[in-house]
Amino acid sequence: MSAQDLSYLFQESGTYSVSQNVLKNAKNISDIHERYKAHWVDQYLSTEISLNQNGKTFSANGKNGKLNAKQIRLLQSANVDAEIKLLVHYIPKNNLKENSPKEMDYTFKVSPAKSAQFMGVEDYIQENIISKITLAQKGLIDIGKFKLNVSTTGEIQEIEIVRSTSSTAVDELVVKALQSMPKWSAAQNIKKEAISQEIKFYLIHSDKSCLIHELKD
Repeated sequence: MSAQDLSYLFQESGTYSVSQNVLKNAKNISDIHERYKAHWVDQYLSTEISLNQNGKTFSANGKNGKLNAKQIRLLQSANVDAEIKLLVHYIPKNNLKENSPKEMDYTFKVSPAKSAQFMGVEDYIQENIISKITLAQKGLIDIGKFKLNVSTTGEIQEIEIVRSTSSTAVDELVVKALQSMPKWSAAQNIKKEAISQEIKFYLIHSDKSCLIHELKD
């Protein structure tokens, strides 16, 4: 989604998230985290899934890569924005003489079953932001980061500048454009109820695109 030397990105809050739909249908550890390295495991020693939501922590232990009934129930009870931690103790698959136990540790947020959406977003950002940025302003930009909330009725609210684009004029342009967006389709939870969703918007100069991972959270 780029135009000339600028691009943009809408991202759900959280460096890594898993949707409620994925958690609902998960049967194995590899189902809930696409970065899980099952091929590293020669022998499982233990698995633990912890769920942190509403100020409380719940956990369920397992013996292998297949989720047991308690772990499945725990995952299916996760609300949007809850935090899940996956801990796997295992013997790695290698040819070393001393093959000591290892640990894999993943933490991620729970995202809506259906994320907020806006059809025509590419044309809108091109017309209302990127095409209006002057050549001189482009030279100032590295990465701008903005936070916004899509309400249960699809309206954009609570826009915040997390990291300036280095141009006050461009910051103001982005905020105005985001405020003026037509209604989105609101996010939905697993019960198909409309819920609000926090989203990040990035405006990125091509020369600085490699830094985007440092700003995601």
